[in-house]
Amino acid sequence: MQVNSRRVGFSLSDFRALGSVYHVHNKLTRTNLLLEFKKGIQADPFHRLSSWSSGNLVNVCRWTGITCSDDHRVTSLDLSGMQLSGSIGGILGNLSRLVHLDLSNNALNGSSLPEDLGRLKNLQILALDGNNIIGRIPNSLGQCLKLKILSLSGNMLTGSIPSYLGRMENLTKLHLSDNQLTGTLPVSLANCSKLQSVNASFNTLEGSIPQEFLGLQGLTILDLQSNEFNGSIPEDLGRLWNLEELWLRENRLSGSIPVALSNCSSLRVLALRRNSLIGTIPADMGNLRHLKFLALNVNNLTGDVPKSLANCLALQWLHLGWNNLKGEIPWELRNFPELRYFLLNNNQLSGKMPSFQNMPQLQYFSAENNFLTGTIPDSLYNCSSLQVVRIGNNPLGGQVSSQIGKLTDLQVFSAFSAYLNGSMPLEVGNCSALVEFDLGWNSLTGSIPGFFTDLVNLEVFSIAGNHLEGVVPWGIGEMCLMAPLWYLDLGINRLNGTIPDNIGDCTKLRYLSVLTNQFSGPVPLFISNLTALEILDLRENNFEGGVEAKWFLLPALKALYISGNNFSGELPKELGSALNLEEFWASSINLAGSIPAEVQQLGNLRVFSVNNNSLQGPIPPFGARIQILELAENDFGGKFPASLENPELQSLTLHGSGLGGEITFNFSLLPRLQTLILSNNNFTGSLPESLLQHCDDLILLDLSKNDFSGSIPSFTHNLTKLQVLSLAENRLTGEIPGWIWSLPELRVLNLASNNLTGNLPNDYSLLKKLMMNSSDNEVSVPVENSADTPYYNFYYVVVHQIFEELEFSLRRTFIIYKVLDISNNSLSGPFPSGLSTLAGLQFLNLANNNIFGLISDVRFEDMALLVSMELSNNNLSGTFPPRLNQLRSLSFFSLANNDLTGDIILDFPDNATCKLQVLSLAGNRFTGNFPTSISQCKDVKVLDLSLNQLVGALPDFHDAMPKLVILQISSNRLEGEIPAWVWQLPQLQVIDFSENNFTGRITTNFSGLLGLGMNSNLSTTTTSSATTDYGISVRFSTVLWAKGVALRYTYILSAFAFMSLSNNELTGEIPHEIGSLTKLRGLNLSRNNLDGEIPRTIGSITSLEGLDLSRNQLMGSIPSEIFHMNVLAALNLSMNNLSGPIPSNSPEYQTNTLFTTAALFPGNEDLCGPPSNKSCESSPPSPDPTLEAGRTSSNTFGEWVSLQAFLIGFAIGHVGFCLILLSMRVRSTFSRLLGFPSTSDRFRQVSYGFYTEPQ
Repeated sequence: MQVNSRRVGFSLSDFRALGSVYHVHNKLTRTNLLLEFKKGIQADPFHRLSSWSSGNLVNVCRWTGITCSDDHRVTSLDLSGMQLSGSIGGILGNLSRLVHLDLSNNALNGSSLPEDLGRLKNLQILALDGNNIIGRIPNSLGQCLKLKILSLSGNMLTGSIPSYLGRMENLTKLHLSDNQLTGTLPVSLANCSKLQSVNASFNTLEGSIPQEFLGLQGLTILDLQSNEFNGSIPEDLGRLWNLEELWLRENRLSGSIPVALSNCSSLRVLALRRNSLIGTIPADMGNLRHLKFLALNVNNLTGDVPKSLANCLALQWLHLGWNNLKGEIPWELRNFPELRYFLLNNNQLSGKMPSFQNMPQLQYFSAENNFLTGTIPDSLYNCSSLQVVRIGNNPLGGQVSSQIGKLTDLQVFSAFSAYLNGSMPLEVGNCSALVEFDLGWNSLTGSIPGFFTDLVNLEVFSIAGNHLEGVVPWGIGEMCLMAPLWYLDLGINRLNGTIPDNIGDCTKLRYLSVLTNQFSGPVPLFISNLTALEILDLRENNFEGGVEAKWFLLPALKALYISGNNFSGELPKELGSALNLEEFWASSINLAGSIPAEVQQLGNLRVFSVNNNSLQGPIPPFGARIQILELAENDFGGKFPASLENPELQSLTLHGSGLGGEITFNFSLLPRLQTLILSNNNFTGSLPESLLQHCDDLILLDLSKNDFSGSIPSFTHNLTKLQVLSLAENRLTGEIPGWIWSLPELRVLNLASNNLTGNLPNDYSLLKKLMMNSSDNEVSVPVENSADTPYYNFYYVVVHQIFEELEFSLRRTFIIYKVLDISNNSLSGPFPSGLSTLAGLQFLNLANNNIFGLISDVRFEDMALLVSMELSNNNLSGTFPPRLNQLRSLSFFSLANNDLTGDIILDFPDNATCKLQVLSLAGNRFTGNFPTSISQCKDVKVLDLSLNQLVGALPDFHDAMPKLVILQISSNRLEGEIPAWVWQLPQLQVIDFSENNFTGRITTNFSGLLGLGMNSNLSTTTTSSATTDYGISVRFSTVLWAKGVALRYTYILSAFAFMSLSNNELTGEIPHEIGSLTKLRGLNLSRNNLDGEIPRTIGSITSLEGLDLSRNQLMGSIPSEIFHMNVLAALNLSMNNLSGPIPSNSPEYQTNTLFTTAALFPGNEDLCGPPSNKSCESSPPSPDPTLEAGRTSSNTFGEWVSLQAFLIGFAIGHVGFCLILLSMRVRSTFSRLLGFPSTSDRFRQVSYGFYTEPQ
């Protein structure tokens, strides 16, 4: 059978026809696919797809973004950067010949990447970065094995990086940054041997950097920054010879910087910022000759800055800030012709600033917060491209040169706290680009120059904390007509006069401070025009008038500081109109009346402080957000206010406010309370156990100086966070309850001056904080500055963020010293040896109790942080504590008035190991010689060894104890001559050598006693010379006798200078040079064998209040100069051989009362004239046998001295001490222990001491 060929096959023409039909159909299919994709585009703002239309099917390969092959198949679709929005859809997967797909930098979105993309088997480039695509990376992409570039950065992709990517052997670039990817970096990527660039930055990837990556020899860029990678940086990264950029910053990497990285000779970028790297910067880093960007900042790197970095001449960015680098900045780092950013800030670098002579491109230099010294180098001013200079908080010194005017591009010059001096150069006005200018906290002098007119860009200007004088220049206000000034700080200077009215033109001001100056008069009216003002600080000036109602109408006002001025009157009701007000400080401004009830309308108020005024009346309710309420030192009176039911309240201070009665307030209504200070009031009754039942956050509780009675309750059983507990100076009785010894966070326990009894425990293991051998004294809590409390002090710092939105926040740093003070009670029992386990204790005071037992075996050396230890006035026995020299911080030590015996052993090999400033061992039975090792204590200011049984001569020291203020060794058995070094102590103010066996003459050379002499620079009205490094000032008390009654008088030492050499065996004349001791207020040379006449130069000591020369062999007449000593209140010249007329009376001088009774001069039979009964022309009367017996009697003067003429009983030798703790409100001498700067402030005396004065 014949087959029909036309039915079983195709002719050539058939094939051609069929191919034509297929080509047309395929073209129509591709066109429909692209048009279908276009339907998913919701917005095409620039009409880039206008050529995509059904009317243009023939020219589909000419559509925007389309590239076709020779056979008209779509091979590339590039619509990048067209700002298209919409979804990708699943259509593009049908373009099977697609090689290049780039839809980057649009606004495309969708639930996830289409699975159909996996059908694009020929795809080599997939770029979808810079869109809003969400979801996971689809598994289907694993079928696109020809991919060379995969870029999905800048989307919102989640999930992990698929491991199948490791099958893409042709992959050269993998960019997945700026997504929300998690998990680890797949090890399988090491199979992509052609990889050149990996960027997975700005995700949340974790784990370590895979070691397998080290085989990617073609890798040039590795960017893993801003993730959560941990572990160390692989050492073998140095084998990536072609690596050009390594970005690992902002992770959690630890360990050291691999030395092998210096083998990556092509490296241009090394960014390791903000990790936890330790160790040193490798010295071989200088081998990276092509390095342009080096960022090692915000780590824990130590060691020096490598000199080898000078070899990196291509550097443009060098950032080593925020580490612990030490040493000097290498001199070699001066030749960086390309360097633009040079940052060394926040390290511990020392030495001079670098030279800038070969840094012509430098734009940004920061070295603030280091220890750099020297002056600002002139070469800095030659960097004409400089825009930012930050060198603050360095002890530089020197001046800001007038050459600063050459930096015409300068935008920021910040040199706060740089020890600068001199005046501000007028040439600053040439820096017209200035945005921030900060010279605060230096020692600048002179006036504020008028350079402001041309600073039209200035936003921030601070010169706070200098010594500038004069008036505020008018030019500041003129500048504000053009400049956007929003931060102006003129505080803490000596500016005076009034604030110029045209400051009111600074309408953009948000922060204005003139704190602590000498401005006077009323507050300027323009304040009410500053409608943008958020913070106004007028504290510590001499402003007058009332608190103006219009201040509270400023719409943006958040904080108003007006404390310490001469205001008066009442708080206006308009206070309630400041609805944005968050903080109000108005302490010490003479306020009267009551707190306006409108204060409760202030819904944003967090802080309200009106301490130390004369406010009365009821305390009103406050708004719901109140956190800190300071109402101390007022006259509110009445019982504890029931209105304070504010659940957000964290700090309440009401000390010294006249409150009284029993406390019935329910403090459980204040669940967030952290600080409660109710000291120095008249609260009575017992403390109920339920008082603080729900105050679980309480940190500080001070109920001292009240009249509470009864036993200490268990109301703190729930206060596990309590750090300060002060119940001192009440009438509490009974034993100290056991729960007190179980408070784990306790730092201060002050139960002094009560009637507590019982024994101290021997187990302190639950006092965890006091057992910790660390001096972590700073705690951030909301707390008021209470000068009543000696062991906790406070300062406030308002923190502002420059150049960003003004952050208004108050950081309160709470300084708590670790203290145990149970002095002035009736405790008994043996001394608890377990106290030595409190290794963190800094102040220990058990004085004035009945504690007994041996202390020589107590391991005091384990209390290495002790600053003060006071154990005086007990019944302690044994020998002097050994190993005292191991207490390297000990400054105050008193064992006075106990029953200790043996030698005083102070084994201090050198000054470095002795920090003693006060040593009081008086009133014991110590024997042996004067301790010679005390001469190594160069800081000692008080030495009291009186009332012991010391023997021998005083040693011959050289340059001993140059800071000594009190030297008291009375009532011992010391002998020999008084050595010359005693008379060369420049700060000495109290010398008591009485009741010993000293012989020889009194020196004639007093020139070294500057503290007592005519040329003294030491103040007689301050406590400076007796103030220790811990802000503690020693007071001196002595006994005056009148008719057998001991009267105790107390003087601040630096205002009371006293010398007693009485009851010795001194001979010779009283040297006339003694008149040079013009600061003396008490002089006792009685009971010696002195002869000769009373020197007339004694009359030069015009401050003398007490003079006792009795019981010597003085002769001659009473010098008339004594007649002119108009402050002399006590005089005893009895039992001598004085003769001649007694000086006559005169109404001119107060001292006349000294010469009105014959009781002043017994034993001087040859004195004549009134008030004696002997006429200067008659025979001497018969001697009084009672007075003759008195020459050898040891009876007190009170048996024969009248009350009107009481005599100084200095020979008793009782010296007592108490401490004055200075307020930390503006960082006083007490803050020198934390390294902060010192400023004066009000202070209050606090009972606390080596001896407590008897009641």
